[in-house]
Amino acid sequence: MEEALVSLMETYLERFDPANLKKRLPMEIAFHRELLRRMGPEQMIQFSALELGDRPIAQHFGFSYNGVYHWVRPRLIRFTRNTLRGCAPLPSD
Repeated sequence: MEEALVSLMETYLERFDPANLKKRLPMEIAFHRELLRRMGPEQMIQFSALELGDRPIAQHFGFSYNGVYHWVRPRLIRFTRNTLRGCAPLPSD
């Protein structure tokens, strides 16, 4: 989970605050680690990742707090020829 959390935070900051990525990344990771620790096992925490090969292409982090589900920091990448290099083509109809 640690590797996926770092990847998710990096992608979020690259998209929304690229100038401060190196400065904010440790703070974002520390904040989310503490959030998970404080919520503990009794709270619903959902983290999912879809990978293409060994590269995450979509991630989701969400949790339920006081009866409300919070959806936080989705990650999606754009597909390019480089993204798909080495992947098997999809079958045609």
